[in-house]
Amino acid sequence: MITYSYVYRIITALVCLIFILRMVYQHRGPAAIVLACALSVYAVEAVGTFLFPIVYDPHVMKIGPLKYNYIPFSSIAEYFSRFSAPAAWKQIFRKTLIFLPVGLLPPLISEKYRYKKELFPLIFITSLCIEMAQLAECMITQIPYRVIDIDDIILSFIGGVLGYLLFLFIRTVFRSVSER
Repeated sequence: MITYSYVYRIITALVCLIFILRMVYQHRGPAAIVLACALSVYAVEAVGTFLFPIVYDPHVMKIGPLKYNYIPFSSIAEYFSRFSAPAAWKQIFRKTLIFLPVGLLPPLISEKYRYKKELFPLIFITSLCIEMAQLAECMITQIPYRVIDIDDIILSFIGGVLGYLLFLFIRTVFRSVSER
């Protein structure tokens, strides 16, 4: 089993450092660089959360068919039938909240992503890429450790949109404070 150890975190952090150095080279302000650092930390932890551990030993996991859900809201309904309502809402909240930075940080860093027509495709594609990476992991290892789920894409997208709404709120507050 490949876990997300410090070596992988260092490699991921180095990739993110290149992104930050590019911003410094472009003479971005300190606020943008701090936000880029926040996005980098999020990216490093997101990689660990979404893609690791990678199970490649069939003795560690029970081998079975690939688990997937292509029916919207099916796994969400299953949460409520299998778990108590608070546990189901916790799972939904967690899956939504984890994508909030994807909608919040890009508009804070780049003007390009301050418009939903630019940001919403980024949120959707990022969520879709995570699910596809999990599918590829299952297909390569032949061990169905993860569930490929349309509801994860939906909840991630909602989380990203909530992050964008938080950005709009923060921007409105800062504008009203600066006008005083």
